[in-house]
Amino acid sequence: MPTLTERTLILGHRGACGALSGMPGAYAPENTMPSFELAAQMHADGVETDVHFSKDGKIMILHDAKLDRTTNGQGLITDYTAEELSVFDAGIKTGAEFKKTRIPRLDDLLDLCRRTGMLLNIEIKSADPLMPAALFECVRAHRMDEGVIYSSFDHEQLARMLRVDPSAFVAPLYSFNMIKPWDYAANIPAKAVHPRSPQILLYEGYVDRCHELGIRVHPWDIEDPERAKMFAKLGVDAIITNHPDVMLEALKDVKQS
Repeated sequence: MPTLTERTLILGHRGACGALSGMPGAYAPENTMPSFELAAQMHADGVETDVHFSKDGKIMILHDAKLDRTTNGQGLITDYTAEELSVFDAGIKTGAEFKKTRIPRLDDLLDLCRRTGMLLNIEIKSADPLMPAALFECVRAHRMDEGVIYSSFDHEQLARMLRVDPSAFVAPLYSFNMIKPWDYAANIPAKAVHPRSPQILLYEGYVDRCHELGIRVHPWDIEDPERAKMFAKLGVDAIITNHPDVMLEALKDVKQS
C-alpha cells in the first residue's frame, strides 16, 4: 500500500452506492457487484464491504444481519444457505434497472479487486469466532493478502484475525469519544484506525499522533467535498465515502501537509 500521507486514498463505502439502497440519489444498490464495478469505473482506490456467514458457512456480502432492508427476502442471512440466498433480489429496491441483482459472495468481490487492483476493506459484521479464519482462507485463496484491510466495531474479531494471521492489516472502527485512540490502536496492534470523522477533530494533532506510531487514519461518513478537503489537508490516509467520484474530483488538486 502507498506510504503514509503519500496521498489520500478514496475507498467506496459499500461500493459506489451514492445514497444507500432505497434512498433518493442512489447510484447502485449497496454491497452488490454493480456498485463495486461502478467504483472501479470511477477509479476508486478501493472499496469497503460487510460480511456475514450463510447457513452453510459461505462468506456473503450484506450490511445488515437481516435481508429485509436491502433485498426482497426476509429474516436473518444466517437462516439461509448460499444457494437459497442466490434467489433473492438485492437490486430491486434501488431501481428497476437493477432488478435481479444478487447478493454477492466474498469470492466475487475478491475476483474483481484482483482484476482491477482495488484495495478491499472487509468490515467483519459477524460475531462468529470462526469468521476470521474463514476470511484468511478465502483471501489467501484469491492471493489478495496484500490488498485487504480488516475492520470491525467488534475489536475482539480483530484480535482473532491477528491470531490467525499475525501480518493481517486490521483497523478498529469506532464512533465514540475514545481516549488516545492512537495508543489503543497500537496496543491491538492495528495498522490503521477507522474513526467516524468528527472524532478526529476532538484532538489537536490526531493524525500526526497516529502517524508517529505508524498507524494510518481512515475516517468514514465523509460525503461533503469541502469536508473531504479539510481532512485530506490534515493528512488522513484514506476517506471512506458513498460518493467516490465526488471525493476524487474534490481532492485532485489538494496538497497534503
